[in-house]
Amino acid sequence: MIQVSQPNDTLSSHSVHVSSAFPGQIFSESRLETKKNVTLCVEKHQENPSSLPSMPVLEILLLRVRPSVSPYNPGLLANLSNVRGKIKTNSRFYHAIEDPSLIYIIGQWSSLAAHQQFLASPDRDGILAEQEKQLSFEWMVHIEIAADESIGSVDNVPFDAPVMSFCRWEMKPSSADMDMFSSSVAKHAQVVIEAAKPHHVVSGVVLESPEGRKEYVMLTGWASPEAYQRFTSGQKQDSAYMILSEYVNECQIMHGKNLEGF
Repeated sequence: MIQVSQPNDTLSSHSVHVSSAFPGQIFSESRLETKKNVTLCVEKHQENPSSLPSMPVLEILLLRVRPSVSPYNPGLLANLSNVRGKIKTNSRFYHAIEDPSLIYIIGQWSSLAAHQQFLASPDRDGILAEQEKQLSFEWMVHIEIAADESIGSVDNVPFDAPVMSFCRWEMKPSSADMDMFSSSVAKHAQVVIEAAKPHHVVSGVVLESPEGRKEYVMLTGWASPEAYQRFTSGQKQDSAYMILSEYVNECQIMHGKNLEGF
């Protein structure tokens, strides 16, 4: 029987962390909205072939366990694993520590267009049918996977860490200085990389970012939620973080443990 680990009392006591320096609402999207964003992104690149991403993409998907299903039902992992085997995405699954009804999925696609083609294919409903009986859709984003050992490399996804931090933030619509926003993200990422050692960090621009704005995601490995909290307690002294906070409109930061226990 497949075992699904339950978070202990210490881990489950942590609430969703939305930094006071990052005002705004937690992300919420419909499946149609996300599918539209993916399609528009692919179509935009098709209009300008030179801009079409040549690298594979990392998918970060957030699902919610339906009210009639226990978050610790072994059938969840069985169905997720079955889908993974059929679509060949080498996905990993994470229970959100703050809310075990939320499940993050991290998977790989050969391109953004390949994922969009699967979503539009007649095979999609049959492959996802059992999974969708248990899980509802929250949101989905993609970032490019770098071929080198940069912060965008899939080798830097911290799958070996006991806890993974999932961070997603969006630039304020009123902010026109996207270069400064990107620079602040890069500087802050270097601070996080040092603090998270020996665990890795991967981050990148969300390919479906709305026109005129940018969204970023960052996946960080930590020994525990407490280790992350110790890091964030000193962030107000980090100049890159303070500059970044001036540009952020929405922010969601949660932590997850691998559903498969490794």
